[in-house]
Amino acid sequence: MALFADHELKDGTRAGSKQISQFSKGFVDAIYAKLLVVEDKDEEGNIVKRERRRFANAAMTACRRAWFVGQRAQEKLVPAINPFSRMGLKARSPNQPVRETPTASWDELIAFRAAAKKLGYTSVATAALVAWEWLQREEHVFEIAHYRPKERPNSVKIVHPKNGEEAWWPLFDEAGEPLFPVRWPRLSEQQFRVDKWSFCQS
Repeated sequence: MALFADHELKDGTRAGSKQISQFSKGFVDAIYAKLLVVEDKDEEGNIVKRERRRFANAAMTACRRAWFVGQRAQEKLVPAINPFSRMGLKARSPNQPVRETPTASWDELIAFRAAAKKLGYTSVATAALVAWEWLQREEHVFEIAHYRPKERPNSVKIVHPKNGEEAWWPLFDEAGEPLFPVRWPRLSEQQFRVDKWSFCQS
């Protein structure tokens, strides 16, 4: 938010020093356009313009949130119409290709967990492993027959959300004791569906 507030206007004042009544949509959009592009010098001393979309978007998002908080706390002083709302902020420039989100490998996960343990963050190491092996997205939870079919009543089918790999996880040990007694008891199909959803939502 400081990026917006500290922006110097043509009259030499800061954007954050203006009266709240002056914050129109046009005013906000104009400052966003200025914040979006910044000038730097390259190694040869030439002026090069570059975009800092992530920082400009973050500034607008912070200002929007601050306006809503202020309006709720002081509704008589802060107008209900938020000039920072519905600005149509884009995560990337027009015609810029979508950058694929990198997917970590198993070796990278092991290295991460080892580093987390070394630093004393054992809970983070555990969370990383759980997220990799167990937690599923909502779109991968549909039919009970897919996850615990009649032919394999003591196992649950896990589909990795990133690479689509499938694996069967046992729900009971060799003695017949449940490995996840809180989440996966011996339930009927209807009860299991409810328990399955509560697990995925937690």
